[in-house]
Amino acid sequence: MRLALLCNEYPPQPHGGIGTFTQSYARAMVRDGHAVTVLGLGGRDAEHDDQGVRVVSVAQPPPGRLISLRRRRRLRDVLAAEVTRLGIESVEVPDYEGLLPFAFPHCPVVVRLHATATLCARWGAPRAPLALRWFERATLRRHRNWIAPTRWVAAQTQRVLQAQPEALHVIANPAPEAVAPGAAGLALPPADGPWVVFVGTLYEFKGALRAARVLREVLAVRPDVRGWFIGGEKTIAGAPSSVALREAVGPRADRLVFPGRIGRAQVAEILRRAAVFLFPNPNEAFPMVFLEAMQHGAPIVGPARGCGPEILRDGATALLADPDDVPALATAVLRLLGDPILAARLRQEAWREVADRYALARCVADSLAVHGGRRQEAAR
Repeated sequence: MRLALLCNEYPPQPHGGIGTFTQSYARAMVRDGHAVTVLGLGGRDAEHDDQGVRVVSVAQPPPGRLISLRRRRRLRDVLAAEVTRLGIESVEVPDYEGLLPFAFPHCPVVVRLHATATLCARWGAPRAPLALRWFERATLRRHRNWIAPTRWVAAQTQRVLQAQPEALHVIANPAPEAVAPGAAGLALPPADGPWVVFVGTLYEFKGALRAARVLREVLAVRPDVRGWFIGGEKTIAGAPSSVALREAVGPRADRLVFPGRIGRAQVAEILRRAAVFLFPNPNEAFPMVFLEAMQHGAPIVGPARGCGPEILRDGATALLADPDDVPALATAVLRLLGDPILAARLRQEAWREVADRYALARCVADSLAVHGGRRQEAAR
């Protein structure tokens, strides 16, 4: 099959989860014999090969009025030319940034939900500009065949963006490639107690402050615990995140570690040593950190609502608790710290599940079935 993927953050460009996903997904489709072109806005017109994936950078128009709209028109026009020239059979676009807010009659379009900036703002992120909110809503309303990683984020998107799909396909995001032990070359501090680890940008809406409040209760019972907050420094209530999180933990804040934003290999080494991975935030489309914790053997305490119950099975691959109930979350952490047999069972079941349910090959096969179905409908 011949496909085009729109992505403004394809590595090695500065990227987040969308760029990482798109690269793994595109490479896997090429390995399976499909032809994949990735298009995104860049500083100049350029093209390169990434393990068989054709990556096209589309020069942005000169600054001026309606620049955001003109950027998207330019991307649409180049995409239309590529569809005609290469015989591209289906296009996939992320909901984030609303890159295709126009009708596109040249071939079928599938929108993959990652969580729009509009939706993230509802969860507590900085407010999205009006134009960006319009682009995201228009993209979802014009192209109504959606792939969502969870039913929960699909429902949130429909409610907040006021858009409804004609067809909704729930396909879990795949686990990233596992990092081999020792790959980071990281010198870790000595284990002077069990590690409870949080991974994510240190915003309040990402759950960092909630995790700190849980750690305060955990440390009152287990003062030997060391709490790790791995992620970029931001601000919480006007203070640097690390300062706000230390204040939330209170008297045992000396037990906290803030390594900053570090590479995946380094995170993997820390997760292998973790006694508990604590991520109580329900407001995520699909937290990849859950899958990384499952891959690398860190027993999980997660949220019992939002995205959590669709990704994690309570008592089988994780312990879940109400994300607004700090004592319940702390009890779950303490339960894992005090029951190594339970922790080992969760670790083993999670490892099996991430290798099967969240395999990249499964995501690719299910996604191609959606694209193939749309192609057949268009041909009728």
